[in-house]
Amino acid sequence: FSHKEEQVRPGYYSVRLKRYNIKAELTATERVGFHQYTFPKSDAAHFVFDLQQGIGWDLATDTHIEKLNDSTLVGYRFSKGWAKDQRLYFAAVLSKPIREFSSVQVTDTLGNTTPAASGNRLKGIVTFATKEGEVVKLKVGISPVSTANAIANIRAEVPGWNFAKTTAQADAAWNQELQKVRIQADPARMKTFYTALYHTMVAPSIFNDHNGDYWGTDKKVHTNPGFTNLTTFSLWDTYRAAHPLFTLLQPQRVNDMVSTMLAIYQQQGKLPVWHLMANETDCMVGYSAVPVVVDAYLKGFKGFDANLAYEAVKATAMRDESGLKSVKALGFIPADSEVENVSKGLEYAIDD
Repeated sequence: FSHKEEQVRPGYYSVRLKRYNIKAELTATERVGFHQYTFPKSDAAHFVFDLQQGIGWDLATDTHIEKLNDSTLVGYRFSKGWAKDQRLYFAAVLSKPIREFSSVQVTDTLGNTTPAASGNRLKGIVTFATKEGEVVKLKVGISPVSTANAIANIRAEVPGWNFAKTTAQADAAWNQELQKVRIQADPARMKTFYTALYHTMVAPSIFNDHNGDYWGTDKKVHTNPGFTNLTTFSLWDTYRAAHPLFTLLQPQRVNDMVSTMLAIYQQQGKLPVWHLMANETDCMVGYSAVPVVVDAYLKGFKGFDANLAYEAVKATAMRDESGLKSVKALGFIPADSEVENVSKGLEYAIDD
């Protein structure tokens, strides 16, 4: 493909796949990716679902795909990477019947395959015929809980096949958020500013289903929690500036962020350090969730249990691990007792 044939904006992406002369267009809702492809004439057009491929060092550990009916595939992808136990279920619904479906496990570096519905190097192949200029649409719902919930997410968020309407809704949703800060500057500076503002809203990300179900740190399904469960808490990176900014620009989300952190505390015994997809990665030093929770409380946010918040903050700070025993006993962390002792001591002091 060529970057010259791309169109990119929040909520929409398109590009022409030059090898196949296929126009690909993508939009999304909170839990559903909506695809639209314009095909040339072909007796064997394909969609390939590559369940092995991941970003960076993400490694598929167990994947599955199967045909549910003449237009629907379901499955899951379990992997390890930044977090050790990442689980995601999916459902994919096509706008036209599937003529043929097969799935294979890649068995070696030469690309040899064997038929399989499950594996760690799995690919599903959908085949159908297309007319010149025919548009085929695909809705992919995801869920942290089940394929049934993934299907329910599609029905709730994208019940029809109006791609233009969904794109317009995504555009409106992003404009609603980005217009909260308005600046006057030259076009290049405005592009930089609003790109950065867009990036502040990439995470934390939703990690539940439309009905509220989510997969918890305790490896249990939680229903009707009373808040939108979130993930991707890169707290050492975000507690200084991003979270205070959220209290100004994203006040409707702050209570969900804190409520999620308190649920994580109840499930793992401490507030999150660097949480991803129901996993504590323990990446970075300090207990950076503490200032986030306290900041929300002091600014008057009331949509979470204040008594539980105090309990979580105190329990997190009064542990013995990662040099905290020395902090409580000595007021500092001796250099010969703990790696990163200076960084940890500094972060604890800031957090306190």
